Amino acid sequence: QEAPTPWYYRSKVELSFIDDRLGFNIRGLFQKVTNVEECFIGPPCNREVIGTVRQWQKKHAFHGWNPKSNSGFLRYLVIRYSSYTKQFLVALITATPTSFAIDEAENPLQQLAKELMEIPGAAGVIHVIHDDISPVASGKEEYLLAGKAEIQEKVNDLEFSLGWRSFFQSNPPAYAHMLRTARQWVGHQEKILDLYCGVGSIGLSLEGNLIGVEAVPQAIEHAKLNAARLGRSAEFYCANSEDWPSLECSLLILDPPRSGCHPKMIERVVNEGPEKLLYISCNCQRFIEEYATLQKAYRLVQAQLYDFFPHTPHIETLMLLEKI
Repeated sequence: QEAPTPWYYRSKVELSFIDDRLGFNIRGLFQKVTNVEECFIGPPCNREVIGTVRQWQKKHAFHGWNPKSNSGFLRYLVIRYSSYTKQFLVALITATPTSFAIDEAENPLQQLAKELMEIPGAAGVIHVIHDDISPVASGKEEYLLAGKAEIQEKVNDLEFSLGWRSFFQSNPPAYAHMLRTARQWVGHQEKILDLYCGVGSIGLSLEGNLIGVEAVPQAIEHAKLNAARLGRSAEFYCANSEDWPSLECSLLILDPPRSGCHPKMIERVVNEGPEKLLYISCNCQRFIEEYATLQKAYRLVQAQLYDFFPHTPHIETLMLLEKI
């Protein structure tokens, strides 16, 4: 199914600072970045945010991360956007500052936050400290510099709370079409188990008693808030989906990352899975590999392709499988 809009559709973008550059990592060369002034498939606000951050970096002569020496101050810039409220969050991920104190009044980070909050739609600015060498946009310490730490996104008739880290489909308008189809396919279910549930958007869009499992603590916090806001009876647990003790349910939902499910999870589904399996994949090749095992116990009965990622080679696939 065609995407509702081909431009400025992504709800989240992640840019890297490498030396004096700010932009996207070159595929296969994670130690190199191509400078970006604007991303035409990113949030509508991305040009202003990138420009503001780049001017601030130049003013203070802050160095980007050097992956060879594992040194530098600036590491990642993350923008989270809501197509519903037209608001956005900015997370700036850095090493621990050495030229100023975090609690220092009017420090450079607070100055940046003030400038970013002047951009129309700005909802909050978060500073994240990431000192280890792992090349991921994450961190253990967070400081809210301005505004709030979450925004609201609406998909069909459901409203969800999202933080800058929360996993959520990158194209909410296209995602709405997919969730409507999923609801039509599965109807009411007695018990739904939603693995890799993120903020709970798929399971909460369906009818039935829901258990959601997700490894990211912040996502589980938002899933619980979302269920409470919607008045839904649901339980959410922070755990690795592969380690969840029981697959007993009437409908199992799998929405794994691009790398797919762990092989032991696929084996467990074959041996312990319920009558119905709803699988959402952003990597068709990986699913084909997994289906070689799944077809021992399941058959594919419905499939629909969605263009969640215009101008890229990627596609999102919604599939319903039933026990043989």
